[in-house]
Parts: sequence; C-alpha cells; structure tokens
Amino acid sequence: MIDTAKQVTGRDIPVEIAERRVGDPARLVADAELARKELSWEPAFSSLETIIKHAWLWEEKLGVLKS
Repeated sequence: MIDTAKQVTGRDIPVEIAERRVGDPARLVADAELARKELSWEPAFSSLETIIKHAWLWEEKLGVLKS
C-alpha cells in the first residue's frame, strides 16, 4: 500500500512501524464481493493505483495537500 502510494504520488512517505493501539483490528480485509452479489454493485475503480491516484487528485483539488 505504502509503496504504491509513493509511486503514484511521487513523494516519499515517512513510515513509522509501531505496535497496535488499543481498539485497532488485528487485520483489515477489503472485499466488495458481498456488495456485488447483494446489491448488484460494481466499484468505479478496482486497481489500487487508480484508487490512490483519484484520491490524491481530489485532495490536491481541495487544496489540503502541502508541497
């Protein structure tokens, strides 16, 4: 995830590896299969690169990113 974000944004992203905090889930899994089946829904973007690119462009448009 982090390597892909670095590649897409062209920025170095500092990373700090730390212990889980109280309340953090042991693992996270993203799977849209249930929504596909139950709602006949399809995500607009499915590749991680595209998702990060669109999120990055949105944040730039809002002006919340600093150079």
